[in-house]
Amino acid sequence: MPRCNQGRRNPITKRPPMSAGSHQSNFHSTGWVDSPRRSSGISDSGTVGSKSVPDDARATADRHRQICTAFGNEVSTLGDHWQAQSPCDEWDARSVLEHVIGLHDVLLLRPLAAKPQRPKDDPVGRWATTVGALDQVLSRVGLCDGVVEVPAFGNNQPTQIDAARIVPMLSLDVFIHTWDLGRAAGHEVVLNPDLCRMFLEGLPTDDTSLSRTGMYASPRRVSIGSDPQSRLLARLGRDPHWTP
Repeated sequence: MPRCNQGRRNPITKRPPMSAGSHQSNFHSTGWVDSPRRSSGISDSGTVGSKSVPDDARATADRHRQICTAFGNEVSTLGDHWQAQSPCDEWDARSVLEHVIGLHDVLLLRPLAAKPQRPKDDPVGRWATTVGALDQVLSRVGLCDGVVEVPAFGNNQPTQIDAARIVPMLSLDVFIHTWDLGRAAGHEVVLNPDLCRMFLEGLPTDDTSLSRTGMYASPRRVSIGSDPQSRLLARLGRDPHWTP
């Protein structure tokens, strides 16, 4: 799972120490993100990995909107659980939300001059404002044909990344954090099984490549025949049976 921080420290720019045996790394060294003209960890299909299935910009944008809507449903029903522990060991529910908002800011919104004015102490309003800005950016003609100048963050140096690759990476992040947020509130979260399968099929074949980015914990083991949601959660370092 993402290497989370507790409280209100910026969960994008700060990372806790890696566990023993782990190796700090950046996206380039693992194939998670690469330059626009080289092989990337994000495939043309809108998934993460080496497989390449044709996909168009509208489908990529619409899928991200769909995933953000599901995340927003959890945000709107979290109630008084914002300080509840999430499946991310060092993040409460509010920190999960701020991470998702911050990653959109760093990778997409700020580089494309979108600066949403969010309320400070209203989590639901902060996400709604983010979605409004995101919708405008995703509606830009030719967005996925361009290159985004991404500043340094986390373990990663400044780089250029195709927008067509950034959006799917954000989609996976929001998708998996939908489960984190809902479980923090004790909700039974059922992720879209087709999207679970899509993301699973697109993940790098090397099980350790994601954990080496410093953004995910080591994969967990699940039983043979587990459903796609459980397999995706485990592959991204989560215990599918986690309870508050």
